[in-house]
Amino acid sequence: MIFCAFFVFTGAVLGPFFLEKRDLFLSAWLLIRKTNNRNFFKTKLF
Repeated sequence: MIFCAFFVFTGAVLGPFFLEKRDLFLSAWLLIRKTNNRNFFKTKLF
């Protein structure tokens, strides 16, 4: 939930830049959901 709020806030601040990178964020988010969340957090978000 915190990450969702973070992405929304980032989108509001960065605006067009976030929209251009939206597909990248969505792809990463889907990948995160498919993989084990614990492994994802160990990588510290990219």
